[in-house]
Amino acid sequence: MNIVRQKIVKLLLGSSPIHSKEVMKNINETASQGYRIQQITPLLQRSGGAIFTRSHGLFIDEALVCFVREKKNPLYHYWLLRYDEHYAEKQIQQIVNFENSGGFNLSTLTPLNGFLDQTAGQGVGRGTYGLAMFFESQTERNLPLRLDRWILKPNRPVEDDYVPCPVMGCEFKVPRMTRDGPDLDHDQEKLKDYFCHQHMIFISPSTFEYKEPLTSIIWQEKEDLAALNRVKSSTGKRGAWRRMGRERDEDSFTWNVFWYLYKENLVLKFLKEIIGRSSFLIANAKNIDEAVFWSVEAGTGNTHQLLIDARKALGENTAHGTEPDVIFTGSVGAEKNVPLVLIECKLSSSPITNKAAIPDYYTNYDKWNRVFNEPPEKVFRVFGYQIVRHLLLANEMAAVGGRNLTPTVLLITKEQVPADIVSQMTSMLMNHPQNARLAFVTWKNVYDFVSSNQGSDKGSINKMILGRYLEGKTLGYDAKGVLQLLLPL
Repeated sequence: MNIVRQKIVKLLLGSSPIHSKEVMKNINETASQGYRIQQITPLLQRSGGAIFTRSHGLFIDEALVCFVREKKNPLYHYWLLRYDEHYAEKQIQQIVNFENSGGFNLSTLTPLNGFLDQTAGQGVGRGTYGLAMFFESQTERNLPLRLDRWILKPNRPVEDDYVPCPVMGCEFKVPRMTRDGPDLDHDQEKLKDYFCHQHMIFISPSTFEYKEPLTSIIWQEKEDLAALNRVKSSTGKRGAWRRMGRERDEDSFTWNVFWYLYKENLVLKFLKEIIGRSSFLIANAKNIDEAVFWSVEAGTGNTHQLLIDARKALGENTAHGTEPDVIFTGSVGAEKNVPLVLIECKLSSSPITNKAAIPDYYTNYDKWNRVFNEPPEKVFRVFGYQIVRHLLLANEMAAVGGRNLTPTVLLITKEQVPADIVSQMTSMLMNHPQNARLAFVTWKNVYDFVSSNQGSDKGSINKMILGRYLEGKTLGYDAKGVLQLLLPL
């Protein structure tokens, strides 16, 4: 067989982040065939003018990429960074740190230059307007690699007896997990036959799990990990934290999104834009006082006292009662409408959950009638067990907390909840300004907010990092072996 030792591919490096995804797709399709980038040659071309959005001149928009045959082919990430002389070094280092933590090293940094046509009255050339950053995966064994839609196989049919590694270019296979054998809930020692040493993952027929769970976490600066460890060491979700390395894990995903919003001082703006500027929620709010993840205050590592008191008043076990994924509480400049938001995050699981036996304390007449205007059996059938508990808890937190707390339960899902179900739920809630409200948004709504809002540090590009994470988030393979994505980009 005649093997091509070197391949030449022409790439549009682009002038917008949209092109970054196409570059990664094209590069990794070639690399997965057993090639590695050897050289990148930028091309200077004439463009611009009256019909273009930029001035007439010479610009570097394209490049010729030379690939060479490689037995252990790496995979690639690509970033297009708008050049800003005031923040360039800081921004480059941020991207490098992020990619390093996910198993990628910077291999090539190419300036994108532009020279305006002085004869057309455009003035002096503008120089460097962007940076093309190519990152190469580390091919050494025992190094974790953070996986996303650009380096996973878009289609991975499962054989009767074996399951291929989901990473592009990897031909390794593991035995197919069976109903009678171990699954991802077993200890890692019992899963060694299902482990890909090259990519440090355990493989099931539909998904994967990192050997090192922390690979799922995208914020890995010292202060970020310190906050995460405070939560991990205090929460009762010890079993759940063991699963944070899974592709579909909702806890690590929740942390990545909402820790960013909190540390970048975007929570209040997020609530206003996502839920709306309604008076019962945030009319007088000035900031967010507290971020609580799975009952634990991120700043102190203590279980949130208001949550303990509300569980006790509701009749729950104070240590192991209803546990929202995130709680945000705010402060006010006036006497009323302090926001209290309980957030429940769903990736691929259904927001409507059922339970055969409902504890009596959830249907206590006085507490129930402060929240719902329909009998329990009807409400549980429409809302599901989990949402009902969150609404009762939110109302109880407002009752015992004072401060004129105005509670809202925010449910975030992959798909939009049908309008008829939302209408039915809304009609069953008591209409009182201080009663718990229910709000629904999708992860696409969250992504749109992140993409259009800058955090507190103007020089930071953390919003680009989170945006890239959301764009690349995968949710395993369906029964036909097709890769499922969080966002339909």
